[in-house]
Amino acid sequence: MELVTFEPFADYLLIEGHGVRNSDAEMFQTATAVYNKIVETESRYLLIDYRKVHLNLNHVQAFNLIRTYESNMPQLHQVTAACVFNNESENFASYWQYIGRQRGFDIVIFKTLEEAKQWLTNKIRTDKEQKPR
Repeated sequence: MELVTFEPFADYLLIEGHGVRNSDAEMFQTATAVYNKIVETESRYLLIDYRKVHLNLNHVQAFNLIRTYESNMPQLHQVTAACVFNNESENFASYWQYIGRQRGFDIVIFKTLEEAKQWLTNKIRTDKEQKPR
């Protein structure tokens, strides 16, 4: 099974995670796949559904992941990500969001996919309205 699958929509890219993440290597592999798809599709908005992913990772690994974004994935600074995780992963996800936002990444975590999607579509609409013509 693939670690992530992608479904492009008109204004955003849906990313669904699958399986288990036990190591930095697995997170790097996933992040690389996501980054490559972002570059390929020129997506600026992501709806990330990690409810089916079991994260067996700690805060150091969350920090390392953000460092990977900074050093290897420069276009992520222009991306907005609305994310949903399962309850088991809440601690990791909250810290990942906190460190990511401290480092200038637009990461927002929601309790439900519907909340995330609603927020993201509103953000997209607001960004389009504010864009100079």
